[in-house]
Amino acid sequence: MIVERDLIKLKISDLIIDDTNPNKMTLDQMKGLRESMKRFGYLTPIIVDQDNKIADGEHRVLIYKEFGINEIPAYRVEFQDDVERRLLRQAMNKLRGEHDPIMDAEEIQILRAANLLPDLAELIAQDENILKRIIEEYHPDKTILAHGETYPGTDAGALALRWGVPPFSVLDRRTKTWQERRRLWLGFGIASEQGREEVVLFGKHLNVRTAPLKDGKINKDYRPTVSVYDPVLAEIMIRWFCVPKQAKILDPFSGGSVRGIVASFLGHDYTGIDLREEQIQANEKQYEALKHKMPEGHIKPTWLVGDSTNLGKLSDSFDFCLTSPPYFKIEHYSDLKEDLNNMSWPQFVDNYREIIHQTANKLKANSFVAWNVGNARDPKTRMYVNQQDLTKTCFEECGFYLQNELVLIHPILSLAFRANSMFLPKRTVPKQHEYVLIFYNGTHNDIPAIDPQKVLIPEAEEEPEEEADINDPTATP
Repeated sequence: MIVERDLIKLKISDLIIDDTNPNKMTLDQMKGLRESMKRFGYLTPIIVDQDNKIADGEHRVLIYKEFGINEIPAYRVEFQDDVERRLLRQAMNKLRGEHDPIMDAEEIQILRAANLLPDLAELIAQDENILKRIIEEYHPDKTILAHGETYPGTDAGALALRWGVPPFSVLDRRTKTWQERRRLWLGFGIASEQGREEVVLFGKHLNVRTAPLKDGKINKDYRPTVSVYDPVLAEIMIRWFCVPKQAKILDPFSGGSVRGIVASFLGHDYTGIDLREEQIQANEKQYEALKHKMPEGHIKPTWLVGDSTNLGKLSDSFDFCLTSPPYFKIEHYSDLKEDLNNMSWPQFVDNYREIIHQTANKLKANSFVAWNVGNARDPKTRMYVNQQDLTKTCFEECGFYLQNELVLIHPILSLAFRANSMFLPKRTVPKQHEYVLIFYNGTHNDIPAIDPQKVLIPEAEEEPEEEADINDPTATP
């Protein structure tokens, strides 16, 4: 049975404020409460006990005092003891509903359209940009804030509409925008794991349970056992740094099919080199399965079996390089002697440098390079080898300067399970990030502007399941 209480008026001078109340308001919040009470009046009576000790509403009492009002509406509750009064106070302070984010964004947008967003910000003591971020993040119509308005801390809205994801130095794969774009690419049918069934981590043998495609569709029972390149990363690197239309793109470490498929979909002429013939065959098979969904007039990707220390044999010159080289001793790809991960570190350095030099020689003037890299641990010593600085040095030797250093943040996933076992015995911290280094071989003034017009990405035919995160995130194909 619900008890109905009579509303009474009490003299403010008779009220007892409890100094132990844990509910505190900032000066800005008090200002918002003051403005709310001035605008809408006094709508919520306070609650007191039998001795006029406040159980709920202390801040409203203080505002009433400021207004010079002597009496305040109240409900009186006779509690069994002071503990019961505190119980009610906790319930009143914390029993609040949670806003549905989409409905919240829609309502905030209604207020924004009526030019009342500043009023709302003042009433709830909130920064107006935070309210705009709610609209950007959750409003179903992503074009609402697409007219030159940008707000710090958001991963959607105007910047994402123009550039795929905001062009910041941190690329965060955990964001809603990134994940939505990734699901579209995977739903399109990209399965870069094909051809990598025999690839294993050094010291670990992991089995592929089944093929990624079944009857031409994504097999939801499939889980990759090796690292794969994120199609969103391929998309934004091409969109941001590959300037010419129908550009020739070079990939000296092509690995799986992702970069070739994405480049082809975006209208470019891709050439990828890989040592393993079975990987090239798998990439070709992947393209054949997807070519009927490609845009009209796209250019078929070219994958070649070969050693990238011999790139000089290619007759073409290229407009852009997009690649992800093997990280030293992370994954074992083959038993070929030309495979970098079958070499000692000094041998790796010599061949890696030669491949970078040959890559640089095949690029036209005023070309960008997007090169995934990070420092990997030597499996014997467990100490880092400095592949990142090696990469910078090698490109500098070829006249390329470092234009951008992007940090790629991965979802936590299995890191949470590995952190204790890695950190406790040897203070080894599992990595959640790697780098994408952007090099340029012209002067800063020569860098051309690009068209920020939105580029469509494929519509997923079905919703793919997320891939398992089995490897260390520094392992990339």
